[in-house]
Amino acid sequence: MTFLENLFSKVQRHPKRIVFPEGEDLRVIQAAASFFEEKLGTPILLGDEKIIRELARRARIRLDHVLVLNPATAQDLSLFADKYSQLRHGIRNEEARQAMKNPIYFGTMMLHEGSVDGFVAGVNTSAASILRPLFQLIQLRGNFRTACSCSVVKVPQNRLGDEGVLYFADCNVIPNPTVEELADIALAAATLARQIHGIRPRVAMLSFSDKGSAKHAMTGKIAAATALARQQAEEAGIPAAIDGELHADTALSLAVSDMKNIKSPVAGKANVLIFPDLHAANISIKLLHEIAQTPVYGPVLCGLRKPASDLMRNATADEILVSAAIVALQAIEYRRLYPLDNDVPVRRESAVSGESPSWI
Repeated sequence: MTFLENLFSKVQRHPKRIVFPEGEDLRVIQAAASFFEEKLGTPILLGDEKIIRELARRARIRLDHVLVLNPATAQDLSLFADKYSQLRHGIRNEEARQAMKNPIYFGTMMLHEGSVDGFVAGVNTSAASILRPLFQLIQLRGNFRTACSCSVVKVPQNRLGDEGVLYFADCNVIPNPTVEELADIALAAATLARQIHGIRPRVAMLSFSDKGSAKHAMTGKIAAATALARQQAEEAGIPAAIDGELHADTALSLAVSDMKNIKSPVAGKANVLIFPDLHAANISIKLLHEIAQTPVYGPVLCGLRKPASDLMRNATADEILVSAAIVALQAIEYRRLYPLDNDVPVRRESAVSGESPSWI
């Protein structure tokens, strides 16, 4: 069974409701229709119904089983405005009502209120405009300091990772993560990889140094984050192999790791790649997408109590569909996906709360 067949099969057994706030984009309309056709659940498109249905008609896309909702005229507009006003102290009701007419805010409130199981947007909206309402309205999981993101990459010929699938983090949220945040990112990405594949993640903490080959404060930070992530994974019972600091080729190529005589359960076999900062991760994922035309799914957000994805602006309809399937899978309890697996990831508890990055 291929990666996509396996992913779709898991979601088909537990279908979910996914909201697509950018419903007036043809790629999103196609993805929403395919989401239903693949029996993944119920898609909800937000936007002007006339525009959406005309775009679908011209493209010969059937929307028979796709819910189309205009936030400006929706029955829940007043209710959501009241809720938003209560949650965002100091905002007047009229301001709240105007905010809820924005499909991004309306879709986020649907997620907050449990009207949907997941949220997928970003093809026509800046990352800051997606993340701001999500961070305002969706709480962090009790065991996370902050939210982060993870992109899922499918490389050709299945020659890397697991079945050609790699996980890149953090590509979209934290500009310059601390040691503690890097450890959180590593465990969040490992948990997502485990949920999707049901196997032990092999996490590489990437750097311009191999296990101390270069001495610098930046490499020392990666080494410290590696040690902390290992400790926290062990304490929480997360079955992940974590190693660093490692060059990217050392992490991915057995030939390179053998040549350098680096022996570890991760070197040459990594399936989860943790980048030192947002510059490196964001640039890498976009170069891969543009130069190699490699499918990129997500980024999906990790650490929030409700699943969401902030898509790349040039995502295709197929990439939007698969991203929605991953978000749907995030909403499924691990025990329901793998009922015979007693080795379930459980994160440590922490009273530390997170704040939105300053750029959002």
